[in-house]
Amino acid sequence: MSAIRPLILATALLGGAAACNDPVNGPPAAGDTIPPVVTSLEPASGARDVDVKALITVRFSEPINPATVGPASFVVLKGFDPVPGTYEFGDSTASFVPDDDLAYFASFAVTVTRGIRDPDGNQLPGDTAWGFQTRTQGTPAPARR
Repeated sequence: MSAIRPLILATALLGGAAACNDPVNGPPAAGDTIPPVVTSLEPASGARDVDVKALITVRFSEPINPATVGPASFVVLKGFDPVPGTYEFGDSTASFVPDDDLAYFASFAVTVTRGIRDPDGNQLPGDTAWGFQTRTQGTPAPARR
Protein backbone atom coordinates (compact mmCIF):
# COMPACT_ATOMS: atom_id res chain seq x y z
CA MET A 1 0.00 0.00 0.00
CA SER A 2 2.89 2.42 0.67
CA ALA A 3 4.13 1.94 -2.95
CA ILE A 4 0.83 3.29 -4.26
CA ARG A 5 1.14 6.65 -2.49
CA PRO A 6 4.27 7.77 -4.41
CA LEU A 7 2.53 6.84 -7.68
CA ILE A 8 -0.55 8.85 -6.74
CA LEU A 9 1.62 11.78 -5.67
CA ALA A 10 3.67 11.64 -8.89
CA THR A 11 0.51 11.51 -10.97
CA ALA A 12 -0.94 14.50 -9.12
CA LEU A 13 2.30 16.50 -9.51
CA LEU A 14 2.53 15.74 -13.24
CA GLY A 15 -1.09 16.64 -13.79
CA GLY A 16 -1.82 13.12 -14.90
CA ALA A 17 0.16 13.54 -18.14
CA ALA A 18 2.33 10.50 -17.57
CA ALA A 19 -0.63 8.40 -16.61
CA CYS A 20 -2.89 9.42 -19.51
CA ASN A 21 -0.36 9.21 -22.40
CA ASP A 22 -0.80 12.90 -23.29
CA PRO A 23 1.23 13.25 -26.55
CA VAL A 24 2.20 16.86 -25.79
CA ASN A 25 3.23 16.56 -22.15
CA GLY A 26 3.63 12.84 -21.56
CA PRO A 27 4.95 9.88 -23.51
CA PRO A 28 3.92 9.57 -27.16
CA ALA A 29 0.78 7.64 -28.00
CA ALA A 30 1.08 3.94 -28.80
CA GLY A 31 2.62 3.28 -32.20
CA ASP A 32 5.82 4.85 -33.41
CA THR A 33 8.13 5.52 -30.48
CA ILE A 34 11.30 6.20 -32.47
CA PRO A 35 12.25 9.89 -32.46
CA PRO A 36 13.36 11.65 -35.64
CA VAL A 37 17.03 12.57 -35.86
CA VAL A 38 18.85 15.13 -38.00
CA THR A 39 20.65 13.36 -40.87
CA SER A 40 22.05 16.28 -42.85
CA LEU A 41 22.42 20.06 -42.82
CA GLU A 42 22.63 22.50 -45.67
CA PRO A 43 24.71 24.60 -45.72
CA ALA A 44 27.04 22.23 -43.94
CA SER A 45 28.39 23.10 -40.53
CA GLY A 46 31.36 25.44 -40.91
CA ALA A 47 30.70 26.08 -44.61
CA ARG A 48 32.23 29.21 -46.10
CA ASP A 49 31.40 31.11 -49.29
CA VAL A 50 27.73 30.16 -49.02
CA ASP A 51 25.49 31.85 -51.61
CA VAL A 52 23.47 34.72 -50.13
CA LYS A 53 20.37 33.24 -51.79
CA ALA A 54 20.80 29.86 -50.11
CA LEU A 55 18.00 28.07 -48.34
CA ILE A 56 18.84 26.56 -44.97
CA THR A 57 17.67 22.94 -45.02
CA VAL A 58 17.59 20.19 -42.44
CA ARG A 59 16.93 16.58 -43.43
CA PHE A 60 15.44 14.25 -40.83
CA SER A 61 15.41 10.47 -40.56
CA GLU A 62 11.63 10.48 -40.98
CA PRO A 63 8.80 12.91 -41.77
CA ILE A 64 8.21 15.62 -39.19
CA ASN A 65 5.08 17.48 -38.13
CA PRO A 66 5.23 20.86 -39.93
CA ALA A 67 3.12 22.42 -37.16
CA THR A 68 6.10 21.97 -34.79
CA VAL A 69 8.52 23.94 -37.01
CA GLY A 70 8.71 27.70 -36.55
CA PRO A 71 10.75 30.58 -35.15
CA ALA A 72 11.09 28.90 -31.74
CA SER A 73 12.20 25.48 -33.06
CA PHE A 74 14.17 26.38 -36.24
CA VAL A 75 16.16 29.48 -35.32
CA VAL A 76 18.41 31.40 -37.73
CA LEU A 77 20.51 34.24 -36.32
CA LYS A 78 22.91 36.78 -37.78
CA GLY A 79 24.85 37.70 -34.69
CA PHE A 80 22.15 38.01 -32.03
CA ASP A 81 19.45 39.10 -34.48
CA PRO A 82 16.82 36.66 -35.79
CA VAL A 83 16.70 36.45 -39.58
CA PRO A 84 13.11 36.91 -40.83
CA GLY A 85 11.79 34.24 -43.13
CA THR A 86 9.33 31.43 -43.75
CA TYR A 87 9.49 27.63 -43.76
CA GLU A 88 9.01 25.06 -46.50
CA PHE A 89 8.63 21.32 -46.08
CA GLY A 90 9.54 18.27 -48.14
CA ASP A 91 9.25 14.55 -47.52
CA SER A 92 11.59 14.54 -44.52
CA THR A 93 12.97 18.06 -44.74
CA ALA A 94 12.35 21.50 -43.35
CA SER A 95 13.86 24.55 -45.05
CA PHE A 96 14.16 28.12 -43.84
CA VAL A 97 13.61 30.65 -46.64
CA PRO A 98 14.94 34.10 -45.69
CA ASP A 99 12.66 37.02 -46.58
CA ASP A 100 15.65 38.76 -48.21
CA ASP A 101 19.05 37.63 -49.40
CA LEU A 102 21.43 36.84 -46.57
CA ALA A 103 24.07 39.49 -45.89
CA TYR A 104 27.40 39.16 -47.69
CA PHE A 105 30.43 37.99 -45.72
CA ALA A 106 28.40 37.40 -42.57
CA SER A 107 28.27 34.59 -40.05
CA PHE A 108 25.00 32.82 -39.31
CA ALA A 109 24.07 30.49 -36.47
CA VAL A 110 21.27 27.96 -36.86
CA THR A 111 19.61 25.85 -34.17
CA VAL A 112 17.00 23.16 -34.65
CA THR A 113 15.47 22.39 -31.25
CA ARG A 114 13.81 19.49 -29.48
CA GLY A 115 10.51 21.24 -30.14
CA ILE A 116 10.37 19.58 -33.56
CA ARG A 117 8.34 16.37 -33.47
CA ASP A 118 7.25 13.64 -35.84
CA PRO A 119 3.53 13.06 -36.56
CA ASP A 120 3.35 10.62 -33.61
CA GLY A 121 4.65 13.22 -31.14
CA ASN A 122 8.22 11.93 -30.79
CA GLN A 123 10.60 14.86 -30.35
CA LEU A 124 14.17 15.23 -31.52
CA PRO A 125 16.48 13.77 -28.86
CA GLY A 126 18.40 17.05 -28.57
CA ASP A 127 19.11 20.41 -30.16
CA THR A 128 21.33 20.59 -33.24
CA ALA A 129 23.31 23.80 -33.75
CA TRP A 130 25.71 24.81 -36.49
CA GLY A 131 27.02 27.85 -38.29
CA PHE A 132 28.16 28.99 -41.73
CA GLN A 133 29.49 32.09 -43.48
CA THR A 134 28.25 33.71 -46.67
CA ARG A 135 30.51 34.66 -49.55
CA THR A 136 32.03 38.07 -50.11
CA GLN A 137 30.25 40.41 -52.48
CA GLY A 138 31.25 39.86 -56.09
CA THR A 139 29.51 38.49 -59.12
CA PRO A 140 25.78 38.52 -58.41
CA ALA A 141 24.20 35.14 -57.86
CA PRO A 142 21.18 34.09 -59.94
CA ALA A 143 17.84 35.47 -58.80
CA ARG A 144 15.96 33.49 -56.18
CA ARG A 145 13.03 31.57 -57.64
